[in-house]
Amino acid sequence: DEAYRLFYSGNFKNLIREEKDRILYEGLRMQPQSALVVETFLIASHHKKKVEVTFEETEKSFYGVQEQRKEQLEIQKPQWGAVRIHVSSDADFLIPGKQITTENDFIGSTCVYEYYIDADAMHAGKNFGRLCFELRISLFFIPLPLPVRRERKNGRFLNIGKPDRRGQNLCSYILITG
Repeated sequence: DEAYRLFYSGNFKNLIREEKDRILYEGLRMQPQSALVVETFLIASHHKKKVEVTFEETEKSFYGVQEQRKEQLEIQKPQWGAVRIHVSSDADFLIPGKQITTENDFIGSTCVYEYYIDADAMHAGKNFGRLCFELRISLFFIPLPLPVRRERKNGRFLNIGKPDRRGQNLCSYILITG
């Protein structure tokens, strides 16, 4: 919460020493406010490691399932920071409890994730399925000002790119984290 408030305060830009980090900050400030934007800045500016998750169990077997049942598994997040996990299933009988899990679902470093097994959606014999936990990649378009380049062609100078009011190009770069 403190990092979030500081990031979106008017004074934060003055605390940034590196020019490349200042440019990154300006671009990220154009995105809708979120903890993931702050997380992206901290990771891209090498002030923290990206958040990773692990699972207490990676495989489970159930026998004689006759009715719908609720099950749980533990997700561990040893680092602090924002996280957004999209949960899906590749089988009709495995039903995610929540499709989106965030840092708010963790108590300390642990999230107890609930899911359901629907016996009515199972066929006779062995049923195989997976819950898929995908850490969402954050994709941001960051406009960076670049000077207009002039080139000589056939004895004339040409401006390469469209200048804005300050005589600069706005070029979109993509920063991907996750």
